[in-house]
Amino acid sequence: MSSSNNESAEFSTSSDSSAAARLHELLGYVEQVVKLDEHPAFKLSEYRLANGQTYQFHQHEFHALPGVKHDQLDDDGPVWLTMERLIRIAMLTANLKLLDGPPHTL
Repeated sequence: MSSSNNESAEFSTSSDSSAAARLHELLGYVEQVVKLDEHPAFKLSEYRLANGQTYQFHQHEFHALPGVKHDQLDDDGPVWLTMERLIRIAMLTANLKLLDGPPHTL
């Protein structure tokens, strides 16, 4: 096999593995949505708070927040905003020993 064919084969293998990884992530997301019995919003205008209000975001409001990245590049091109997915955890319980103490005054 010539060197150009080798390069072509390596490129298709890396793009195939990238596509497979993205498909795997998408299927994981769909699985979580089904488990949580939630309906995902695909447009920001579709997402509403419990009181009916909608969100409006500006880039400066997300500057330097943990898990938020701006102006990134991926295989498909530039990405304006990327946020890490939050992981749902069990609710924390209160320490009853702290609650039984005398009331605090300021």
